[in-house]
Amino acid sequence: MVVEFVVARNPQEDSALPYLLYLPIDGGVILKARDTWPRSARVYCHRFEDDWPDDADVVEKARVASIRRRGASIDLVLDRSRLSRSRFVFTQVRGRPAIFWQTRKAAKAANPGARIPRARSVTDLHVVIDTRERYPYRFSGRDVVTERAALSAGDYAVVAEGDPIACVERKTLENLAASLSDGTIAFQMQRLSEVPSSAVVVEGRYSALFKLEHVSGSWLADMICRLQVRYREIPLVFADSRKFAEDWTYLSLRRRLRRRRLPRRTFRGCDGLGIGTWRGRGCARVSLSSVRSTGGCPSGQRERSVKSPAMPTKVRILLLPPRGVLKTEASDISELR
Repeated sequence: MVVEFVVARNPQEDSALPYLLYLPIDGGVILKARDTWPRSARVYCHRFEDDWPDDADVVEKARVASIRRRGASIDLVLDRSRLSRSRFVFTQVRGRPAIFWQTRKAAKAANPGARIPRARSVTDLHVVIDTRERYPYRFSGRDVVTERAALSAGDYAVVAEGDPIACVERKTLENLAASLSDGTIAFQMQRLSEVPSSAVVVEGRYSALFKLEHVSGSWLADMICRLQVRYREIPLVFADSRKFAEDWTYLSLRRRLRRRRLPRRTFRGCDGLGIGTWRGRGCARVSLSSVRSTGGCPSGQRERSVKSPAMPTKVRILLLPPRGVLKTEASDISELR
């Protein structure tokens, strides 16, 4: 199935937006637009209330290389050499919803020093603190309500319907070095990977790793790089001090809670079967959430020979719908997210 971005003429002749845009994301997003591409300026868009017309007068079609929601925007990359990268920004103008289609050149010309598109902020953030956290953050001066509870992963979490949806693991430099040395951090990262959105924040500078006694800073740096490659969906942030680590934890949990409310669906390449993230060569990364929801593989089968994350192994998952078989390989079960 080829995933395409389509531009057609708007059948509503009295509309000031003469074109229709079809975005292959979230089941299909249809917009009315003022132009076919934001060449020199941002293009104003608006939601099209009806379905895509069957007899649409197509002006242009382009194969989609990547399309993905990022907060309050949609990033679109087309598979062509020119006029390929653009962004749809969903915002409000004077209290009314508005959509602007822009490229890097158009955004820079319209708004020098442009900011990242922002969504509405989250108020009254409810943070659950693990009972094993001895000196927890207080989040003074923030609109945060805290409570103590036993968490399966992380030290600070945002919970919905009894399950953590975002969490942050706090570490000092000494604790990070100790957990790297005895290997326990691998199991902590494994638990963090089971949460939809997670991160690790370190109360210290990266350069301070090379000043620790009784352990080689180069070895610690190498182990951190290995963890980041293996668990690339879990960022590890050095926040310089406890104060900055507390600020980063609050901002991270607030933003991750906001992002959870936005649907995430990505198409890469030409498969477009709606599972995971699709790449051009036909390979897929399958989300563990889809595996757990069926009690095994998406086809209902269970994985075999899955070892500890400290023991890299090859996992092969077979998708067995009537339309064919797709194989997925990864060097570690944690990479299948």
